[in-house]
Amino acid sequence: MKILLRFLVLLTVAGVFFSCSTLGAGYYEDSGLIIANQLNKGMHESLTTDSDYPFVFEQEILASGSQVKSLWEGLVKAGYYVENPSVALNQPVTDKDFQLFAQSWEIKSYFEKYISNEDRLLLIEGDNTSFYLILRRNKKDSYRIIGWKEVSK
Repeated sequence: MKILLRFLVLLTVAGVFFSCSTLGAGYYEDSGLIIANQLNKGMHESLTTDSDYPFVFEQEILASGSQVKSLWEGLVKAGYYVENPSVALNQPVTDKDFQLFAQSWEIKSYFEKYISNEDRLLLIEGDNTSFYLILRRNKKDSYRIIGWKEVSK
């Protein structure tokens, strides 16, 4: 009986350990798909609320909330739509990822100052378009969008 009890405890501890190690990746993937769906539904208000600034957009840095708001409103107004979105990449941001946005001193400095390896880089791919997202998990166990760049197909 003791052996069975120890086995069950060990099995439970192992299950908790392995489920926690994958929880973070799935959390960000879900968040990336939520963002794609918000774009598809024209929910620029939610996207603005979920964003922080300074915000890296393409090869520019948006320094105010009104600029970030204009970004999301503009994408929605232009009819930006991601057909069948899926997460193709989900990894911690590295010190070389600034090059995905631009190979400029300004973007490199932004990454050095505002981005950490605790932030996540996602690539959302759709049938018609793809984009990179940089997400930061905040203390309230939700995400903040701190970067976006469309990828040419």
